[in-house]
Amino acid sequence: MGSVLNEVFGELEGKYGTIQINDIIQKTKNLKPTDEKDRYFTYIDISSINNETFRIETPKKLLGREAPSRAKKEVMIGDIVYATTRPNLKNVALVKQDYDNPIASTGFCILRVNDMAINSYLLYYLLTNKLYEQIEPNIRGAQYPATSDKDLKNCCIPNTPKDIQQKTVQYLDQLSQKTETLKQVQTEKMESLKALKASILDRAFRGEI
Repeated sequence: MGSVLNEVFGELEGKYGTIQINDIIQKTKNLKPTDEKDRYFTYIDISSINNETFRIETPKKLLGREAPSRAKKEVMIGDIVYATTRPNLKNVALVKQDYDNPIASTGFCILRVNDMAINSYLLYYLLTNKLYEQIEPNIRGAQYPATSDKDLKNCCIPNTPKDIQQKTVQYLDQLSQKTETLKQVQTEKMESLKALKASILDRAFRGEI
């Protein structure tokens, strides 16, 4: 999938040129959950992200008084959360669920598209090597290598019209679904093979074969 993403966005860049991410997103703000000590929040941190499916799977429910100091970033349905710490791990996800008072860690850059872009289109681009190649020179720190929100937003993305963005997303969604189906079939075949092997070994130990 990675090579396909690079190829698709490479072609789009060659045809339409580029634009900074900063130009296709809205401003977001920080919150202070500790000011609402008895209110429940849904806290999204880096451990909440499955970086194989690029989904939020294990957000935490906590009271404002329990919120860690990093729980500051406003997030809403449709936003993209991009982990700026160890960006090579691609802890990236689209917020698809309307969580109860969601708030994200400062370890994320929150990307909320404006009317120039489709969020899924930006999400796919964030998964490309082309994006990582842009931020890699700006990664700092040995123990916790990280980039900044500013450096990420200064990266360029193909300046594609929205109708072409939509067609690109539809194509990549279909390809992603096919890939997931093939993985599932392969997993089921491997499980069946393991079960067969175990059965044969068991019969062999019992002297049946």
